[in-house]
Amino acid sequence: MSVMKISFYTDGPLLERSKDSDINWMLIDFINEKKRAAKLTNKEISKLYVTKNPYKLERALDDFDRTGYLNPNYLKWLGGILDFTQEDIKEVEKKFNSFFYEDRSVFIENFQLIRKYSDLIIGRQDFSNITFNGLGIWGGIVNRHRPLTLGELFTHYGQGHLISDKSCCGRVYIFCAGGSVLSGSHQFTGFCSKCNSLVYDSFSSYQIILSPFFNYNPEEDYIPSPLGIKNLVEELKILDQKTT
Repeated sequence: MSVMKISFYTDGPLLERSKDSDINWMLIDFINEKKRAAKLTNKEISKLYVTKNPYKLERALDDFDRTGYLNPNYLKWLGGILDFTQEDIKEVEKKFNSFFYEDRSVFIENFQLIRKYSDLIIGRQDFSNITFNGLGIWGGIVNRHRPLTLGELFTHYGQGHLISDKSCCGRVYIFCAGGSVLSGSHQFTGFCSKCNSLVYDSFSSYQIILSPFFNYNPEEDYIPSPLGIKNLVEELKILDQKTT
């Protein structure tokens, strides 16, 4: 009786975090400043909530101070107590996203230049191992230690993976994808090379997410790059000027 066996390249645990935390500290600071202005603690706020279990809200507020997440219904009610609106919250979230995904924007804005030198990037470890917030791939029961790096991303592009021609007005290059064979969710984020818009869509099957995991062996353990996407773009622009 034959048994199907699937192998993935794995390496040792990361020596350090490859990405900044995605906790919205700007929102945490905003709410905490409002609490200080109102001279209210989480316990005092929870007692103002009309419910049989104010401790549930208190725990949620305590968790928010660590995670930056609060149930939208709690957040809306809290606005009435601390004098802020949902528009205020949206503005803080917009500001945080602009900060957190700044490198992703640099990647999109300079994609053609980066793609032009993709072979150089793949061949140089300090270029290849660059990561940025919003770059990643995962697959439910499939996991690995190393992050999705710039070099690996362009390796997949070169093999025809992580590309969609049906999600926008032009070819969409995907840089973030995830899903689960059990849930049936196969979501991805990319950008359209024609209109430069961010694209959020889903794959037709879980297999498409798994494909980039197959037959990829970087031949060496992952070492975080000292460079960021901005450093890369600066060097490529200088190189491009010399060669054109």
